[in-house]
Amino acid sequence: MRVIGHRGCPGKAVENTLESLRIAASEGADGVEFDVQLTADGEPVLFHDSDLRRLAASPQRLWQLDWRELRDIDLRIGALRPQRAPHLDAVL
Repeated sequence: MRVIGHRGCPGKAVENTLESLRIAASEGADGVEFDVQLTADGEPVLFHDSDLRRLAASPQRLWQLDWRELRDIDLRIGALRPQRAPHLDAVL
């Protein structure tokens, strides 16, 4: 059986972030699944939702933000440490 980290390890770090992917790997996941979308300026980033409501309490749509804008936004969920959305290049 293979263990795949869905969006990394979202129970221990904000989903689709470098920390979430690292934790999944360190806990023995055979692989990780993550979501990639394009920003307004065409940059590929790890992000699942179409807007920032759930992770940043903002109604902005991902496709309306440039990479320079998105990379400075803290993403939060519950009591987990805030993280930033990574560029796909940082993951690969």
